[in-house]
Amino acid sequence: MALLSDFIVLLGFKNMLFSDFIPPTLKTTVFGLIIGLVSCFQGMRTRGGTEGVGRSATSSVVLSSLFVVLADVVLVRLILTLWG
Repeated sequence: MALLSDFIVLLGFKNMLFSDFIPPTLKTTVFGLIIGLVSCFQGMRTRGGTEGVGRSATSSVVLSSLFVVLADVVLVRLILTLWG
């Protein structure tokens, strides 16, 4: 069984190019940037003690999720246009 799995892995990597790794890496980087920026922005705007922290955490998760979905749509269209 080990030989079969090694063969399948080698066959998969044989057909891969370096350019196959660029779009997913770009998307992951943009998503991380969005989550970090939105969370920091919401955290800096926090007022109202511990209740405010809870509201800010919830709103940062909601806004980050929304912006990540929107960025995914834009990036997929861009990647399909550039890399076909």
